[in-house]
Amino acid sequence: MYGLYSISMVKTRFLILLILLGNSIAKGQFSMNEFLSDARNDVRLYENKIKSEFLEEKRYRSPILHRVEFRARTNDFNITQDDFRLRFNPTNPWEISANKKYYSLEKNSLIIDYQYALNKAIYKRYRQLISFFQLSDEILYKEKEIILQKNQLKILEAALGNSDFDITEYIKEKENLLNLSLDLNDLNHTKQKIEHEIKTSFSFSGNIESNINHQLISYEQIKNIVELKSVISDTANNIHIENLNRQITLDEQRIVVEKAEGRRNIGYIQAEYDRLRGDDFDNHFGVQIGVRIPLTNADKPDLNRRKLNVMEDKADVVREKTALDVQCELLKLDLEFLFSQNQLITGEISNDNLLKLLNQNQNIKPEDLLEAQKSILKMKKFEQLIQWDIYKSFIDYLYYSGKLIDIPLKNYLSENLEEI
Repeated sequence: MYGLYSISMVKTRFLILLILLGNSIAKGQFSMNEFLSDARNDVRLYENKIKSEFLEEKRYRSPILHRVEFRARTNDFNITQDDFRLRFNPTNPWEISANKKYYSLEKNSLIIDYQYALNKAIYKRYRQLISFFQLSDEILYKEKEIILQKNQLKILEAALGNSDFDITEYIKEKENLLNLSLDLNDLNHTKQKIEHEIKTSFSFSGNIESNINHQLISYEQIKNIVELKSVISDTANNIHIENLNRQITLDEQRIVVEKAEGRRNIGYIQAEYDRLRGDDFDNHFGVQIGVRIPLTNADKPDLNRRKLNVMEDKADVVREKTALDVQCELLKLDLEFLFSQNQLITGEISNDNLLKLLNQNQNIKPEDLLEAQKSILKMKKFEQLIQWDIYKSFIDYLYYSGKLIDIPLKNYLSENLEEI
């Protein structure tokens, strides 16, 4: 009995240990690098994975013989067979060659498709991170605004009962406090939704904000990567263009395959045995060879329509490339503008001696000090918003230019551009 009790206790302790270990793993430290690297496991890449597995198992190999036909004949209406024929229809060699090339192009196409899907998946994760950090900063500043607004109300309440008390202003400031509180709730709600998306896609249940490293890429590094003054096209070897071209290449090869399949019946080789022909045993056997000369392709009208579609797709590629070039140039202009805005606001903050002057004056009014605090907080908040707009435009540029998935993959938000 004691033995069974001991075994039961061991099992219980083992289960508790597993639960504790599971919780410690689930609530481990959040890693921005691991989150971005995990984009390789995104659901967008699942279709590519199953297609790749299928191609590894099922190759596009046309059979050497596409039809075998057996015939038996009787001259009289009885069960005795007078002759037998076995006909082999070989596969068109052009069809075999076309399918072999299509298989090779399909495999290469899946590599491009994987890169295109990865580009979209990792881009979404960058945007989630930026939105999450920006909301965290906005919440912090909103809380500071609420504190200052409460101080504003305290100053007004101190004048309650005096002749200079303004009830209208007091009501207005109370409404402002309510609006700030509602804005704070809205920011928290939006942040919770993004946090849920991050945790769901990454299978993480710990605290993201408290464990994240805020050592982000510098503005100088961004300028060097983007090359704001470069005249070289940003869409050279662009994954968006390659994705369109890969589909066109496949469509063109499909036309070649269907053209070859339209001439599938090139002829036959027939072996025959005729029981009633000749006296010697050898005389009963014979061989026939037939050759079919295809003068026209029955599917030619459809193939011509398909060729026109391919021409339209090629025109779309040219238009898409132009649109991407324009998009990249516009994002460069956005970055130049944001850098200049940041320089202005940073210079204004560093040269602002308002608080110092007010602190030196012993007779400063509380309401004047509060207004100065609001002004400085507003400038710092604006500076922070510009920072996140810069990061958004930077990641957008990398996405549209296709540089986001340059090998080796890097964390373009990290200070040291760490590999992921």
